[in-house]
Amino acid sequence: MSDQPLSGKEEEHIRAQKFLELVRKIHIELEAQLERSQQRYEARHDKHHVPCNFKEGDLVWLHLGKERLTDEGKKLKPIRYGPFKIIKEIGDNAFQLELAPYMHMYSIINAENLKLFEPSLLDDDLDKDTCLPSVDDLQIEREDPLQEDCLLEQKVRETRHGKYEYFRIGRKGQHPSKSKWYI
Repeated sequence: MSDQPLSGKEEEHIRAQKFLELVRKIHIELEAQLERSQQRYEARHDKHHVPCNFKEGDLVWLHLGKERLTDEGKKLKPIRYGPFKIIKEIGDNAFQLELAPYMHMYSIINAENLKLFEPSLLDDDLDKDTCLPSVDDLQIEREDPLQEDCLLEQKVRETRHGKYEYFRIGRKGQHPSKSKWYI
């Protein structure tokens, strides 16, 4: 058989088998590369993982971003408020807190924004309320909703490309603080 030349169909069959072996080899290499890539991404993600060792009934500090704060000097105000009590654990990293109703916040908070409350060792004799940051700095919706669509503010900004007019427009039923700027 080895002395006889191969027919066209046999030759085509051998080429097809070689092609299939090449595709299988590439597929195996790609799967291995994908597995290595997933392990690298997982290691990078786990590096920033916050361990959640909170339980129901624990007191925690709540981290709030600067955008929630009002008044001048908001950069100098504290960014942790509390302590607040954990009412229940929602998932692996979400907890429901006992928040004051005037805070106008959703009570389920991600564990990234929580830190276990530990009373100060230096201020044992002080009143508990005097050493805690106040939540009065939070932006509270005390304004009435708009009765109709209206223009609240107008600004002109000059750049090297020309002048741009910006308009802050409030929608009907929306609070003025939630209005958006449009060009």
